[in-house]
Formats: sequence, C-alpha cells, structure tokens
Amino acid sequence: MKKIYTLTFLITSFVCQAQIVNIPDANFKNALVNDIVVDIDNNGVYDSDADLNNDGEIQVSEAESVISLNISFKNITSLEGIASFSNLIKLYCTDNPFIEFDVSSLINLETLRCWDIDQVVSIDLSSNINLTSLECDVNDSLEFLNIQNGNNQNLVRLWTDSSPNLVCIQVDDEVYANNQTCNNNEWCKDISTTYNENCTLGINEFNYNAINVFPNPTKNELTINSNLSVESFKIYSTNGKLVMSKKLQNNKIDLFNLNSGIYFIKFQSQNKTIIKKIIKE
Repeated sequence: MKKIYTLTFLITSFVCQAQIVNIPDANFKNALVNDIVVDIDNNGVYDSDADLNNDGEIQVSEAESVISLNISFKNITSLEGIASFSNLIKLYCTDNPFIEFDVSSLINLETLRCWDIDQVVSIDLSSNINLTSLECDVNDSLEFLNIQNGNNQNLVRLWTDSSPNLVCIQVDDEVYANNQTCNNNEWCKDISTTYNENCTLGINEFNYNAINVFPNPTKNELTINSNLSVESFKIYSTNGKLVMSKKLQNNKIDLFNLNSGIYFIKFQSQNKTIIKKIIKE
C-alpha cells in the first residue's frame, strides 16, 4: 500500500511540474520559445528564451521563473497565458497590435512599458499595486487608463503623452496627481488628458449627458435616449477589446451575447464621440 501511495504521489508531482501554459497567440508563443526575451537576473541584459528545457512549450514552472520579459515588436495580438508569469517584475511589450490588454494578474509587476499598442482603447491597472514605472505613451486609440491601485504615491514615472484620445486617467488622489510634473520625465501627459478619481464623472458634462442609456445595470437590452442623431456605436471590454460594432437601430442595443461585466459604449454622432460605462448583469 505504501508503494502505491508513493507511486501516486510521484505521478501527481510529475504532472503538476509538467503543466503547460496555454498560449493561443502563435507570435507570443514563438517569442517565448525561440527569441531572447528573458532577462534572467534582471540586470538589463536579455540573455535567454523562456523555454528552459527546449521542449517547444512553456511549463508553468518556467513561466514562474521569469522576472523580466521583453516581447516588444513581436506582432502579438493576445497576451493570454501571461497570468502564469506570476513573478514578473518587469514587462516590456511595446509596438504590438493587441486586440485586448490584460495584465491584471501580475500583482508583482513594478515596471510596465507599453508604447504604441494602438488598437487598445482602455487599460485597467488597478490590480497592479506594485507599479513604480508606467510608460504608456504614444497610444493613439487609448481613451481610458485606470491606475487607481492605492499606491500612486510610489509611481515615480507615468508617461501617457502623445496619446491624443486619452480622455481621463483614473487615479487614487486627483489633487496629488495634478501636483505631479513632467520636469524630470516623472508624470507626463497631454494637456487634453485629465486626472480624476472617477473617470466616468470626469467626462465633459455636455457631451456625457447628451446620451442616456437605461436600464444600467442591465440584463440584456439597453434603451438609448438622446437629443443627438446617433449613427453607430462600438462596445469595448475594460481590457480594450472591441466586442461589438453596429449601427444603432430603434434606439435599442441587444447585449444578450455579452458576458456579465463592465463595458464602455462609444457612440458616434456626427462629429461628436460620447462614451458611456455600462454594466451587464
């Protein structure tokens, strides 16, 4: 009986150790397996791929050993699988055509560089409580950034400039944020971007109130009430992924096929763009 227990334990241990990370994006996986993207000792020199046993896969144990990762310029559209890199301290992912951007599971992350990820509309970093440096500039599509993580006073670098559509950055303390300067490349933003403790309330009141959506929260259907002629709308997840794009018909939006969660609806009316936050139950 003891031998059976021992054998079972060994088999279970082997299976656990050999767990493979699911990485659907072929370019992401290729970079991890074949390219020099890992800085093993976090000294600023990238010297290895992430496939330490050269089996063409990334085991959970291999992912957990990575503390610094540079996957910039790899034509990656999805970061699915990044959650397994749970000990990551530094992530560079500049110039990738991400469809969505979710690094919320990386709670140890201190440095994030994500320039020029132009398809992403919204980035939520409220779970990344250890961030000290965020370089998120030159993002043409970015409209909302949430850094309200309870730790903004330890954020010594925040770059969001050259992001012309970035309306609002959600912060811990609006007064503190507005007192930060760009004199020494510390907190740098465009003049048109505002800091707010609630970005939904921080949007221009005239435009924001020009369209009403109800009920909100909703289970399936939204009704749109507006004195503007609304032509079309797009719905984005909090990770910036476009999940719906349609012409508005009969002032109704059917959300039946969306999962429960928080979304942003971007309405287009002539030369006006109005964004609403909704909750699908």
